[in-house]
Amino acid sequence: VWASRPWQVLIGGAMYAGKAGFLEQVFLPAWKEFQKNYPNTELVYIGKDLDGVPETVRPYVRSLGVFPHDKVGDVLRQAAVAVLPVLHETSTPWRYSVPARISDYLAAGLPVIAPYSAGTGTHDFLCKVGAPATTLATRQDEVLARLKQLHDSPAHWL
Repeated sequence: VWASRPWQVLIGGAMYAGKAGFLEQVFLPAWKEFQKNYPNTELVYIGKDLDGVPETVRPYVRSLGVFPHDKVGDVLRQAAVAVLPVLHETSTPWRYSVPARISDYLAAGLPVIAPYSAGTGTHDFLCKVGAPATTLATRQDEVLARLKQLHDSPAHWL
């Protein structure tokens, strides 16, 4: 059954991308490269609409929409990886924020790929969770390597 459906990478909620544009400038180029060699994969979005997803990313995302609260866990468990494009900056009040969806992703058994954002609550939380559950990336090659590893060696994460 697993082999017949696409290997999913999930994004969800608001895209607090910050000035650096992790989703557009780091993740998306890595994703495009990854999909060249792994065609049975898809980037999916769970949420109200794609308004929060940058225009340049939308053509590569399939929207799953909104689910009743009791079904969200099932949707999360269908994915293989979660991307958390939250790049809080130390110069803003958001530096203390830790999105609840991190806990949702981890509780569903999803490893998380997120931008490196030292000095923020999100970064501190993800560092405490540590590898292999989290990958903090600053470069496209780091994201690409992690996607390949998670796809090719699921037992590494499990």
